[in-house]
Amino acid sequence: MGLYYLTAIGGAALERQSTHLASGPWRGGKYSRWEGGTRVPFIVTWPGTSKPAISDAIVSQVDLYASIVSFRKR
Repeated sequence: MGLYYLTAIGGAALERQSTHLASGPWRGGKYSRWEGGTRVPFIVTWPGTSKPAISDAIVSQVDLYASIVSFRKR
């Protein structure tokens, strides 16, 4: 068992293809400062430790690796 996470880098592509809006209702996209460029999926599962939930918490990926390493040391 272990900690598993799935995330993305950046935001949605700025190129518009057909009527599909990759960033959904948010303005901007990859490399922009708007929500469409900073919101990315972040899905975590840690069997036996985490419980299913949806959160609106703000997470920074800047120190993600360091945080995961610190969990491993526990």
